[in-house]
Amino acid sequence: MTTFTSMFNAFISYSHAADGKLAPALQSALEKFAKPWYKVRNLNIFRDEASLSASPHLWENIVNALDESEYLIYMASPESSNSKWVQKEIEYWLKHKSLHTLLIALTDGEITWNTNLNTFRNPEVNSLPKCLEDNFKTEPFYVDLRASKTQHDISLKNPIFKKEVLKLAAHLHGKAPKDLASDEVRTHKKMLRLRNAAIAILIMLLGLSIYKTYDANLQTKLAIEEKDRAQANFFMIAANKEVENDATLALHLAGRAITLSKSKDTLILSDAYKIYSENVLYKTIIKHSDVVKAVAFSPDGTTILTGSGDNTARLWDLKGNQIGKDMKHSGRINAVAFSPDGTKILTGSWDHTARLWDLQGNQIGKNITHLDAIYAVAFSPDGTKILTGSRDNSTKLWDLQSNQIGKTMKHSSMVKAVAFSPDGTKILTGSRDNNARLWDIEGNQIGKTITHPFGNYRVSSIGITAVAFSPNGKTFLTSAEDNKVRLWYLKDQQIATVIEHSSLVNTAIFSPDGNTILTGSTDYTTRLFDLYGRQLGEDMQHASAIDALSYSPDGTSVFLGLRDHTARLWDLSNQIGDTFKFSSDINFIVFSPDGTTILTSLKNNTVQLWELSGNQISKDMKHPSDVNTIAFSADGTKILTGTNDNTMRFWDLLGNLIRKDIKQVSTPMSNTIAFSPDGTSVLKAENNTARLWSAEGNQIGKFIKHTGPSQDYLVNAVAFSPDGLTLLTGGDDRTARLWDLKGNQIEKSMYHLDWVSAVAFSPDGTKVFTVSDYKTARLWKVTPLQEFLKSDRLAPWEQLPLSDEQKKKYNID
Repeated sequence: MTTFTSMFNAFISYSHAADGKLAPALQSALEKFAKPWYKVRNLNIFRDEASLSASPHLWENIVNALDESEYLIYMASPESSNSKWVQKEIEYWLKHKSLHTLLIALTDGEITWNTNLNTFRNPEVNSLPKCLEDNFKTEPFYVDLRASKTQHDISLKNPIFKKEVLKLAAHLHGKAPKDLASDEVRTHKKMLRLRNAAIAILIMLLGLSIYKTYDANLQTKLAIEEKDRAQANFFMIAANKEVENDATLALHLAGRAITLSKSKDTLILSDAYKIYSENVLYKTIIKHSDVVKAVAFSPDGTTILTGSGDNTARLWDLKGNQIGKDMKHSGRINAVAFSPDGTKILTGSWDHTARLWDLQGNQIGKNITHLDAIYAVAFSPDGTKILTGSRDNSTKLWDLQSNQIGKTMKHSSMVKAVAFSPDGTKILTGSRDNNARLWDIEGNQIGKTITHPFGNYRVSSIGITAVAFSPNGKTFLTSAEDNKVRLWYLKDQQIATVIEHSSLVNTAIFSPDGNTILTGSTDYTTRLFDLYGRQLGEDMQHASAIDALSYSPDGTSVFLGLRDHTARLWDLSNQIGDTFKFSSDINFIVFSPDGTTILTSLKNNTVQLWELSGNQISKDMKHPSDVNTIAFSADGTKILTGTNDNTMRFWDLLGNLIRKDIKQVSTPMSNTIAFSPDGTSVLKAENNTARLWSAEGNQIGKFIKHTGPSQDYLVNAVAFSPDGLTLLTGGDDRTARLWDLKGNQIEKSMYHLDWVSAVAFSPDGTKVFTVSDYKTARLWKVTPLQEFLKSDRLAPWEQLPLSDEQKKKYNID
């Protein structure tokens, strides 16, 4: 008997307008998934643009391809559901093939099934064409590619995309997803074994070539070192692969690589340091058994509070140790808050109650009750009143004895967010009815209802997800389900700024100083914006969707509540002390030889000496023309300045002129070029990039770019660390960034409110000074790469617990 084999494993049916970028990526991923090294592809996937040549017989060719395909993959979106070609392909498939061989990949819109009626809910707005939705009697299987569509990297390197591709590939291979995933791991390990075998062969050849001049002991030593190096590289490659999925495991693998390399391989060290510095938030991970819906910092910043879908609220210290007992409700906890004096805790729950607790987890007084779930709670600034917002469409004000004060504040749908003004005289509420409203303490509405405009958004109701007053009380923000955050003036309730996200914004908060806004989204990112709506730096990727955010009182840390059942403490800033403020923009900066003072040259021809605390030491050293050179004497007791008229001057540290008008040609300083300390390489800023060059003129590593959400920004200033292992750049994107010698960013970006024009390392490499065109400068603490080798820097990865499954995956003891 002859067995028929199809030419194609699957046919991709899609809208070119909606998924012209995603469809090729899906085709490539399916063909490469679990691919052995000796195969060109593991599956043969038909996609019209890749598989058809130009022909007048287009439909005939498509029909032939459909006939020769085992499965049809429909990329579902509102556009594809209305595409006549897509509908034609699906109708042909349903007529000549089986519905069971039709797979759905949702790329946009919704597919919502009504289990009670066994039909689709809201069929007019789902992403299936009419010819398809009528054929399903039970809820269809589909993979969700909507989150992947918003990612910069649509490949198997992206864990979000890879997870969904695995589900499709498993169907096409006729295997369970876990079995196919195991196949891929085995294939990868086989490739590593082949590589290690090749390394072993090279070692043998090397041993034979030096046999006559080196004894057997030396050969053994070389073989062991090469084996350790190969294993170190293996663990480092694995660490880089795992970091997106499991940062805890990645830190362990990086630590193994460092140990095996005996801390001698600079590239391994820099890669390990990058993983460590980007994941320091994992040093404090707080676990619940369900989604963490609410988080809060205590007013003194020493404790943190979580509320979870597991019906408990818990108090923790900053190391993740629980304080007191669980605060239990009979339904999930949606909101938590500290009293202003930090002595009481307020929780709001799905069980229709809000409750007061002491810091040991003991309930105080009786329950506050609504007719439905409580979504939001807040203390008044003086701590004498409590505010609750509920699914029963109401907001109510209470005293601490659970007695209602004033009138009930009503919306036409559930109230999702509430806030007090800083002076406690106004209340702000946000509702699922698409409105925010201002009220006085008696419950009377102030001014007009604040409505989020629908614009071109596809639904008729855009619920408010968060509200907040600025610290000065002059503005307030609202975030809504249209992926936008709006900043409003309190005085006239007019929009000041609109901030756009690529996905749903669950939460938005002001920084304690009121200068920035932090957002948390379902796309796994937090983003920082100034008050003009400009994003500061790059997206900050996290392990799961963010449901809650809370700043520490000093603004240096953020506490996040995530849907992966964790809350995470994230160190947001390494800034030391207050911001330096100047009377003019700054040209150049230099540290003193002992690193205790900073010398600055301003554009108004003035030079100033500063303590690291931000206090000016000297009086202004004024010059008749532009200053192009500043320097300390070797012993740090004198200051040299040079001007454009080729005149040099010597000053003491108090700004008194010692010698003047010394005519000599001076070498102008430049912020855009820096030599390495050993003189073997040069770092140069060139428009939107910085490049590292060897003395022979060869580029080292990759281009260094200040990449923002939509463009690359100018690089204005560069510097080397004193040990020559770290690079520092400042750019037009209002950030300064640290890099290793390969061009990989290490540590977090350092933010200013305007473009960064000058940067410098302290002599010991532990501090960085950055200057902004906003007439400000900031001092930051950094960790030199060599300091990372000390045991106290490696401690975090050694202390983090691993599961048995994680240990087994890479044979970790």
